[in-house]
Amino acid sequence: LGVLREVHCGLLDLVCPRVSALAVTLEASDWPGEWFEQQVNRFDLIFCANETYEAHSETLTRWQREHGLCLVVTDGSRGSWMIDRQGNRWQEPASKLTQPVVDTTGAGDAFASAFCAGHLLGLKARRLLRLASWYAGQKVLRAGPRAYPAQASFMATAYAIEQFEGEGTVNA
Repeated sequence: LGVLREVHCGLLDLVCPRVSALAVTLEASDWPGEWFEQQVNRFDLIFCANETYEAHSETLTRWQREHGLCLVVTDGSRGSWMIDRQGNRWQEPASKLTQPVVDTTGAGDAFASAFCAGHLLGLKARRLLRLASWYAGQKVLRAGPRAYPAQASFMATAYAIEQFEGEGTVNA
């Protein structure tokens, strides 16, 4: 759904009965009102940037605990972390870049989409964060909000991450 706003509530009624998992991104600058309290039980996964988490940590932590959802927080060059459905916390450093950053527009969307795709491929916790971090890192090396790495590159990296047991940079 992307960034959820109150106008999307009607769509939730149409979508929720048809899907097995639902993810949403929340932003501090467009924080949902009380209407979201009645919707939060529909979500399996909430993404937000660290500044959103810092501004609303008590609420986000409560939602994670009460609804058993996965909370994923991105923090730019400092990496990302998540609290899984069982309450375990996982952390991953930012992907090591081999070139200078060109454009960060769309990096959060790239992270969230790669995380969701990795989840559908069966990756778990730290490997999800690692794949999403790599994909967001590849996005920032390209100009424009929709300049993403090719699908073949994504799949090769997802496979490499699944096979990779150690720490550090994954080469795919």
